[in-house]
Amino acid sequence: MEGAAIELAQKVQQTDDEPDIFLVTDYLNLSLFKSLLPQKFQDCRFILYMHENQLTYPISKRDTDKTTKRDNHYGFINFTSCLVADRVVFNSLYHRDSFLYALGQLSKKLPETLDVKQVESKSSVIPLSIEASEWKNLVSIDKKPPKIIVWNHRWEYDKRPEIFLNMMVDLMKEGFEFNLVLLGKMDKSIRSRFKPQLQQLNDRILHLGFLTKRSDYLSWLMKSDILISMSIHDFFGISVLEGIYAGCQPILPKALAYPELLPTSLHDAAFYNKGELYSKIKKALSYQYWGPYEIELSRNYIGENFGWSTVGKKYEQIFQEVI
Repeated sequence: MEGAAIELAQKVQQTDDEPDIFLVTDYLNLSLFKSLLPQKFQDCRFILYMHENQLTYPISKRDTDKTTKRDNHYGFINFTSCLVADRVVFNSLYHRDSFLYALGQLSKKLPETLDVKQVESKSSVIPLSIEASEWKNLVSIDKKPPKIIVWNHRWEYDKRPEIFLNMMVDLMKEGFEFNLVLLGKMDKSIRSRFKPQLQQLNDRILHLGFLTKRSDYLSWLMKSDILISMSIHDFFGISVLEGIYAGCQPILPKALAYPELLPTSLHDAAFYNKGELYSKIKKALSYQYWGPYEIELSRNYIGENFGWSTVGKKYEQIFQEVI
């Protein structure tokens, strides 16, 4: 976060371009970046896109900052970047609200009060987008038993892959028929950590590992029936959104940003509360309750709210407002 500001400022100084707006993400120390820019950029406007933040990102058990007095330095950089930005854009309502709440909690620990209201007053939400055109050339799949459960998340602690794999082993031992598509980058350490579960599930796994071609990734999503998330963290959930658009039945925690991804009429079918996950998966494997109606309704909702034709207009509006 520190080095990016220096490197980007150096590159900007080498160009003859004279932009009206800088659109930057939370990975950049915007305060430092602005201080390093030459005079000719003083009239530029700065929009900060908060893809994530360092105040509410969950702490891993392996994290060296896992103490009650976690170092909030990078979270404070997020705050100062918000202060010097002309507008602050979050990728979800959940992200905006949780970040502002965390700022208020941080403020209580400091001698001076942080101006959370100033950040809130210039904040808005523009979600990530999904481009429907890239799905058009994919052939619809005539799905047949057994159902395919897809994992298209990172293999990191906040996604809880170990719990997921253990559940899959338990379901197999109970006699449930299903296959697995396990996507995402898996280095040697990850494969080694989950070797016992992967060996037990070997005959059920249709694909394991990262797909380099985007079309192959989308194709596997189209072939799959059920998408499960047990994340403790997701500021948006693009992998979940893609899975739903592909026609997968989502089984999601009723938390984080996920409720924003579906119309409320589908919430009961898609979400689970604490203690309901395992039974919800068994129910999804046993009979069909996410059919053509739910798929069409969710796709229409995603197209209307997360398609580029909608999201692009939100960017155009905010660009016009700051100039």
